Amino acid sequence: MSGLNELFRWIFLSALGLGMLVWFIGGWLTSVSGRWRDGQRVVELFQFGPWIRGICRPPGGEERYKGTAWFGRVRLVRRDYGEVHLRQMGFPEEVLHLMEGQVTGYFRFRMRDLELVGEFEGRRFRFGLRPPRITGMGRQDPVPRAWEQLD
Repeated sequence: MSGLNELFRWIFLSALGLGMLVWFIGGWLTSVSGRWRDGQRVVELFQFGPWIRGICRPPGGEERYKGTAWFGRVRLVRRDYGEVHLRQMGFPEEVLHLMEGQVTGYFRFRMRDLELVGEFEGRRFRFGLRPPRITGMGRQDPVPRAWEQLD
C-alpha cells in the first residue's frame, strides 16, 4: 500500500511542477516589459515571468500597476498615489488621505502585435464626509482601452 501512496505522491508533485512550468513559460511568451502609451500617459512595465509591475508618473502623483501576463492575456490592477493627482481625478479634499493607495481600476488586455487591446474597469467610491470615510465601492462599466508599445 505504501508503494501506491508513493506513486500518487510522485504523480501529484510531477503534475504540480509541470503546471508551474507551463504557467511560468506562458508568462515569458507574453513579453510586455517596456514603455507603453495610454493616450497622453506613458506607463512603464517590468516583467519577470508571468508577474508584472508598472508605474506611470502623472503630475503630482503616481499610478502603480501589478498583475500577470499569460499566453497573450494581461491583467493589471492600478493603485493611485499623491494628493495632487487624486484631486485632479475628482476626489473631495476631505478624503484624499483615504484614497492614497486604493485600487482605482482593473485592466484586461490581449496582446496584438505591438498593442495591448482590451478594457478598463474603474472603481466608483461613495464617501461620508463627517467624519471622512469610504462608505461604499462598486465597479463602473468597462471602457475600451488600447496601449501602444513605445520600445
